[in-house]
Amino acid sequence: MRNSFKLILSILTLVFVLGSCSKYEQGPGLSLLTKKARLTGYWIAESKTTESGVVTFYTEEKTFNLNKDESFQRDSELITFLEVGTWTFSNEKGSIVLTYKKNGNNYVEELEIIRLKNDELWLRNSGGDQINYKSE
Repeated sequence: MRNSFKLILSILTLVFVLGSCSKYEQGPGLSLLTKKARLTGYWIAESKTTESGVVTFYTEEKTFNLNKDESFQRDSELITFLEVGTWTFSNEKGSIVLTYKKNGNNYVEELEIIRLKNDELWLRNSGGDQINYKSE
């Protein structure tokens, strides 16, 4: 009985410690998939929350496709064309850096990962806006 209690206590302690050490502000605490496996895929923007707290829900489909070969395609928010480029992890996989060309100019954009689950991706841009995506 005493050994069973120690085993259960050890397991609960391990779960608590692992659960409280989330890489991302909004989790998840523990996942069996790698960060790259969770990040890559076809994402649809649901909402945008500004730094001041104003929430806008997208009525038109805005997509973000992150490929395993570290290329990406993303609908532009301002005009209707596709941004195409490469992505890479940064900040110990706490953010992603997008590199692309638009109107003949080179752009580098860093997005902080707030939440990264199989079906949810929340990103924050340098202006403090948070965009929430769901998987297809």
